[in-house]
Amino acid sequence: YDPLVIMMNLIVKNPFLPDNPYLNTAWRKEPSWEGGLFIDAFIHAAAGVRSIIPGAVRQVSAVTSHRAKHLPSPDTLVGHMTWANGIMGSISASYACDTFKYEFEITGNKGTVLLQRGTSISTSTSTVTRPGYNLIVTKGMGKSVTIEEEFLQFEGLDKEFLAFANGCRSDQKCDRDENTPMEALRDLELVKALLESGAQDGAVIAM
Repeated sequence: YDPLVIMMNLIVKNPFLPDNPYLNTAWRKEPSWEGGLFIDAFIHAAAGVRSIIPGAVRQVSAVTSHRAKHLPSPDTLVGHMTWANGIMGSISASYACDTFKYEFEITGNKGTVLLQRGTSISTSTSTVTRPGYNLIVTKGMGKSVTIEEEFLQFEGLDKEFLAFANGCRSDQKCDRDENTPMEALRDLELVKALLESGAQDGAVIAM
């Protein structure tokens, strides 16, 4: 049978403590938008979901809360997404916590792929934490289970700048441009729908 994506689970725990320099900027202290850190921080996670999960999102629902007094509301969200092709997904995200965690898990009928941020790399002499992602592919179960692991160094920003520079030097259109204004609006539409659902106590919002 053909490979099939069944569901995805995204966990984002990104602490914005009172002494966080990225929080103590004028435009974040007095934001001109509604939605708090989900509009300017979680939007990047939404872009990641769009680039990995195929198809259009059909509907979303979420509950939100405000747990940290020094952060704009909301700062925590738990949501559910359904794609038009039947894929389902869950999101758990908070900026009010004090520990960091990023996990993106995709489950299919031929295995599971787990992407983890901030992985410790062990060598023969020491353990060193390098910025990057640990990619874990699991297939099968029980005695027939197989696990493959690969460390992906965090270099996405470098590649984005290089791609932008190459695009400025060349008159040729990029074959695969996923950073267009329309793509950004799609990401914003998804985040705002989740926040709208949270404001309505988990009401289902059609996309």
